[in-house]
Amino acid sequence: MEHGDRSSRATRPRMEETDVVRDPWLLVTRGEFHRADQAYTEEIESRPSCPLHISRGTVRLTLGLYPEAISDFEAAISLSTAEGTCSTLEYARLGAALWLSGETAAAISAWKNGLPAKYVDIGGGVELPLLLLYAAVRTGDSALKSWVLKKLGKIRMSRNIPGPLAAMQLGRISPHELRRYVSSNPTLAVREWCQGDFHLGVYALRCHRPDIFRECMRNAALAKPIARLHTEYYLARAEYPVSFVTRPWFTRLMTPFRRKRACLELSRLKPEPL
Repeated sequence: MEHGDRSSRATRPRMEETDVVRDPWLLVTRGEFHRADQAYTEEIESRPSCPLHISRGTVRLTLGLYPEAISDFEAAISLSTAEGTCSTLEYARLGAALWLSGETAAAISAWKNGLPAKYVDIGGGVELPLLLLYAAVRTGDSALKSWVLKKLGKIRMSRNIPGPLAAMQLGRISPHELRRYVSSNPTLAVREWCQGDFHLGVYALRCHRPDIFRECMRNAALAKPIARLHTEYYLARAEYPVSFVTRPWFTRLMTPFRRKRACLELSRLKPEPL
């Protein structure tokens, strides 16, 4: 009887293995991105949809397959436009893939093209303008920077991240006050600080503090895997040298004390005038 039990257990497929076949997201959480790409491809072949193309495109962003990711995000935009469900997310990811491909002008155009999208982020529609501000600061385009800040000033933003990040760029709250708006939920806090660190870095660069910019980008790039849900994570990974990522994560992350110190320091500075 005992031998029979062992035999049945040996022939019974492991539950987690069957789940992997059916669930590409489980593969993503395990870091098996090539298999996740294949799994999403199988699903897309049987039932193409905007969310599936976004998911596969995001996996391909992680793998550095930028042309393939661009194709996925363009397909997602086509499908969501036809269905009347277009959101800023598709354009945010498309712009990121183009930016990481070195197509800076095309990335800026993609982020601009997404501004009229029907559905926006929970911050009230500030995600794309904030990405455009990043592009303006990194390229030194003062005209674009002025245009984006004026556009941000007209948006009725919410108290949810990324809304306060836009308020910070406009000078309505200080970097030090940003902590009040981050969720107390640990998982949400990781996601929100990934966005927060990225845009604190942009603010630091506007204040001519490249040292704090690098530290903030490093923190965003090395956030826990759940941060992959945000476009800023992929852009930050490009700003932070990949070779450093091989070191133990706990030697590189910005501690709460260091983040607080950086925020206090930035709060004493003012970005350049419009």
